[in-house]
Amino acid sequence: MHASCCRPLHNASKRDRKSPPRRKQRNAAPPAAEAFNLHLLAQSQRMRMLGMLLLPLDAEYAIPLPARARCERGM
Repeated sequence: MHASCCRPLHNASKRDRKSPPRRKQRNAAPPAAEAFNLHLLAQSQRMRMLGMLLLPLDAEYAIPLPARARCERGM
């Protein structure tokens, strides 16, 4: 076996060499104004969804459950 076949090639191009693994960059915290706007957006979306929810209430402001559900819950 020839000695030159076991040595690394010094003339290897840069793309042939293995590059070191890249570190993942952490997402920087958004600026305070952007974070506040995202908070308001999430809050308004929650309130909009809850506003579309309509539940029947009885005279005691309780949610009336069908007899089957009352039996399963032990009421």
